Amino acid sequence: MSLKDDIRKRILEKRFNLSASEIERSSRIIVNKLQDDRLISKYITPNTGYKKILAYSPANKEVDINSLVSNCLESGIDVYMPFISNMKQREMRAAQIFSLEADMQLGKFGISEPIKAQERMLQEQDLDMVLVPGVVFDTRLNRIGYGGGFYDRF
Repeated sequence: MSLKDDIRKRILEKRFNLSASEIERSSRIIVNKLQDDRLISKYITPNTGYKKILAYSPANKEVDINSLVSNCLESGIDVYMPFISNMKQREMRAAQIFSLEADMQLGKFGISEPIKAQERMLQEQDLDMVLVPGVVFDTRLNRIGYGGGFYDRF
């Protein structure tokens, strides 16, 4: 087992032992930090001309950013969500959503994906910001994901 695989395994074990209330509290802290520091609204607003953000559907006790996504949608920010476009090639694409409730359905790996994604696709280079899930990040913003390479290829 590689060092990366060992780190992934240990962190996921710790994460899966967290209670729902711990996940909710931690998610709220992270979302509040993003909003309070204006990390999104400073750069991603209809006024700046930059308004396309890729979010993600939390799974496996990841940071729940759904409240942030809802706020972005209400603020006129174009929100895109990833979907797997080619499983064999491990490729994902981005499709616009207008509502978390109406535009998402359970997809591959048990993660919500956009409904009718092919009709609302956007090229990844046209996104202004990407919120990336992960298993663990370090202080230099290195990331270990689940090992599928979807975000790395994206």
